[in-house]
Amino acid sequence: MAIEKNGIITNKAAGKRLLFYVAARANELSPENIEFISRITGFNNDWLCGRIAQLKRGMENKDRRINHYIERKNRLFCRVILLEKKLIRETDNGQKEIILRQLKKTKALFTAGLKKIERATTYPSHREIAAILGVPKGTVDTSLYRLKNIAESV
Repeated sequence: MAIEKNGIITNKAAGKRLLFYVAARANELSPENIEFISRITGFNNDWLCGRIAQLKRGMENKDRRINHYIERKNRLFCRVILLEKKLIRETDNGQKEIILRQLKKTKALFTAGLKKIERATTYPSHREIAAILGVPKGTVDTSLYRLKNIAESV
């Protein structure tokens, strides 16, 4: 990136790429970080703070959803344990079959819950970044892809 002696990024495209990268890491930013990014990119600090705050609010919803998945996974785990104990104590073969079906279904739900937690992201999507910054999603995709390639080549 072309940076002048006063610490300002001169290339507008590079400044936007940095903005997209910063937006993708919104949860990690302090007000000091945002002010620094504003200063070196030339974007208005109040505008940038507002956009980062919007992204953080969106991430709060994702965090709530992840916590919901975790709570559900924990409940299912407890249910699996209880069903396994019940199965061990049960002597009637008919009841054992019923418990086995319940156990199989609960284990499947538990596994599905684990997969949902694994897939859940803690960062804003490119679509969310594009919507909040008012640019096309493809611009965010391309910019972040280019930054990734630059970082890998260094």
